[in-house]
Amino acid sequence: MQKLLLSVTVILFLFGCSNEESNDHTKNESVVSEGVDENASETLSFEEQIQKVIKANSYNPEDIVDYDLKQDYIYVFLYNPTNGLSPAILKNEKDKLVWIKSWDAIQTSSLSAGDAPIVTIVQPEDADVKDVKIFGKSARMTKFTIEITEDFSKEVKYWVYYSKQPDEVLDNITENIEYMK
Repeated sequence: MQKLLLSVTVILFLFGCSNEESNDHTKNESVVSEGVDENASETLSFEEQIQKVIKANSYNPEDIVDYDLKQDYIYVFLYNPTNGLSPAILKNEKDKLVWIKSWDAIQTSSLSAGDAPIVTIVQPEDADVKDVKIFGKSARMTKFTIEITEDFSKEVKYWVYYSKQPDEVLDNITENIEYMK
């Protein structure tokens, strides 16, 4: 009788552990699916959210070379050897990143969208340029190397300057940019 009671207890114990394990497995599956769900951005890192929005707008997230945060705006810089430098502006609205605007293949431009700060991007063709000043103020340089083939790579440099001043939109770019070698 004791053996029967012991056997029944062991079976019930094992059955109880089996159900508990099954519940934990279901719980883990729902956590994983929340991370993939479009409405569950709180489980994604900030970089993953940026990559997700970039991909949803037909850009390759692997082309992201830099991004800047300015107020509620995120300026994302992508580089592709075929298309060149392409900036995009995202906005953080209630903990959700929203696509605002993008441009393809720019070299030197002032860009804006709504009330976002104006971004001036300068990508000189002269590789000897060491610094760039815009309206007499130093711009921030970003430099990276792109591997085109196994034995050929290309160094890419561009400068970025932000402003909220409408008069600093560069309609006549050459008059307001100073290149230093």
